[in-house]
Amino acid sequence: MSEIICGCYELPPDFNLNDDLRDFKLLYRQLTERGFTLDSARLRRVAKSVHWMVARDMDRLENNQRGRIIASAVLVPIETPLEHFGFIEDVVVDGGYRRQGWGQKLVLMLIACARELGL
Repeated sequence: MSEIICGCYELPPDFNLNDDLRDFKLLYRQLTERGFTLDSARLRRVAKSVHWMVARDMDRLENNQRGRIIASAVLVPIETPLEHFGFIEDVVVDGGYRRQGWGQKLVLMLIACARELGL
């Protein structure tokens, strides 16, 4: 069984960013048939504005010493003059890792994060 670690996504140094971009593109193609654009500039912007949880397969290091991203989920906090709330969006698990609880684990981590933020 693979060693999978889950936690907050943190932007890597530039030399590792392409590995994460590749992993996210592979994941998001499984989530939507609609075309999407994800480049390093957008990845940086999004990572700074949301709470992003990922699961990484540490047995699939390849060139990426951080492990291959096999699942992802995002908490989008929203603040208006009247309210402070958030949405959990873009929950996706790679097809080879589905039905093992990784999506649920990431969602539960985001719910805990939302509670800490008072959402």
